[in-house]
Order: sequence, then structure tokens, then C-alpha cells
Amino acid sequence: MTLKQLRYFEAIYETGSVSGASLRHNIAQSALSYQIANLEKELGVRLFERRPRGMAPTVEGDRLYEHVRRIFLAVDNARSDLLARSGTVAGTVTVGLPYTALEMIGLQLAERAAAAFPNLQLWIAESLSSQALSSLRRGSVDLALLYNPAVSADLRTTQLLTEEMLCIGRPEIVGTSGAPIDFDDVAKLPQLLLRHGDAARAIVDDPVLLRRIVRRSRIELISTNMLKQALVKGFGCAIGPRATLDSVLRDPSLHARRITRPVIRRRLCLAWLAERPLGRAEMAVADLLTELIADAIGSGRWDAELET
Repeated sequence: MTLKQLRYFEAIYETGSVSGASLRHNIAQSALSYQIANLEKELGVRLFERRPRGMAPTVEGDRLYEHVRRIFLAVDNARSDLLARSGTVAGTVTVGLPYTALEMIGLQLAERAAAAFPNLQLWIAESLSSQALSSLRRGSVDLALLYNPAVSADLRTTQLLTEEMLCIGRPEIVGTSGAPIDFDDVAKLPQLLLRHGDAARAIVDDPVLLRRIVRRSRIELISTNMLKQALVKGFGCAIGPRATLDSVLRDPSLHARRITRPVIRRRLCLAWLAERPLGRAEMAVADLLTELIADAIGSGRWDAELET
């Protein structure tokens, strides 16, 4: 068993296909399949079920992936620790970004990291806030931006910003008035929510208010793009910040109103595992994230309040 084989296994596991892993590592698919076949032969188990549309991990594949994550974490930590003695930021850092953050700073993060830290390999994973939290706990990402994370002993968090939430929908649903709408009235409207675990928590932090919104859920969707389409079709309204739905608000058929009594805000926090203190590379990326968010808010691109 070699590190190269484990890297290839990791890539197939995370992309779900030999073709995806081939693109990640710039290697022929036949060579990848050969390496995985040898690995399975050595271990005496099947790691993947071969399917027409990709590769699905077996129970043994899931077990190996957990070991592989710890192995590569140890390798990266060793490399970063030794390079840190020369003041070099190096290693691999994976960051989980929710849709809004990816839209606002994702490209700039990749560009700035490449320019400032040439020895750093940065991976950016797009996901809903709840998915990013799961990835963080599995060890699939090192840092994650999370909306309204619950207090948990296994997490360390620092708040970066707050966003005011709006009620967005067609005028026949949310009304034509430019005046704010009371939360009690919003809670009576058909709601569109994202369907991923506790994703609704990224909308409303207060559990009492959250339950009222979830009870009015008419359709649960699996992507932000589907949510936008459902809004335009008039299937219901959604609660969200201007930054997330800025593009859909350009559609003249939709209208946004501020929510009052109470005003609804959400917190964006940087999170990492308590058992994995940040190394030099992770701290460098965390500082860069904080700087880019401050720039986006200061320039007016991100309609939010910076945490001071």
C-alpha cells in the first residue's frame, strides 16, 4: 500500500467516479483502475461497487476513507510543521464555503492564496452550511464558514459578520408594499426551504421562530438554483439575505421586503474542530478569509455588517 494509491482512492471516493479522479490527478483512467484493483487485491476486500454512473464505496471503502483522511492529515501536519521552521506557509488546506460566501469571495480566495502562498494547495468545497458542518466533523474539510452554528464542544468558532434576512417572493404572495413585513405575517405564507438536515437553521437561529417557518414549508428543494426557480414560478416565498438572492431579485416578477418584529439576522462564523488546532497554513487561510470578507462588505458588494 502506497501513499499514491491512497491518494487515488481518496480522489475516487470524493468525486464518485474514476473520470473525476482522473481529472483531479491528471492521470489516465486505466492507470487509476489498475492502482485501485491492486489495492483491493492487497487488502482482500472490495472498496467500490462499479456502477454505470460512477463508483459507490462499500462499507470497507468507507472504513478505509476514514483511515486515509487521518493518514493525510498526519502527512500534511508533518510537512507544515517542518516547513514552518523556515517561515513557509505550505501544505494542503480544504475550506468549505456555503453558496453566498462562494459567490462573494470564492474566486478572490483562490487567486489571493495562489499569489501569496505558492507552496500551499488550497481546495474549496461548495456546500450548504449544514453539509459543511458534516464535512468538518468527518475531517473532509479543515475550515468551514457556517451560518448560525449551534454551540458545540467539538467546535471552535469565530463570528465574522451578520446579515439581515428579507422575505422574497412574487408580489401576489409577499405583497406589493415597500414597507417591512411583520414576522407573524411571514410565518403565515407558504415557505420554500432547502432540504439538507438542519439547513433551515441557516435562515433563522431562534428555535421558536424556526419551527414556525418549518411548519409552513411547502416545498423542500435540494439546491439554491432550484430555490430561485421556484420563487419565480410562485410556489412560495423564501427568507434569505440580499447577497444570496441578489441575482434573482433582478427579475421584475419578484419583490423583497424587510422583516420586522422581530428583525431576522443570521451569523456567519469561521469554524474548525477543537481537537485539531489550526496550523500555520490554516491560520493563513483563515486570515485571508477574514480580510476578503471585510473587503467585500467595505466595498458594498456584500450587504452585511462586519463583526468587530
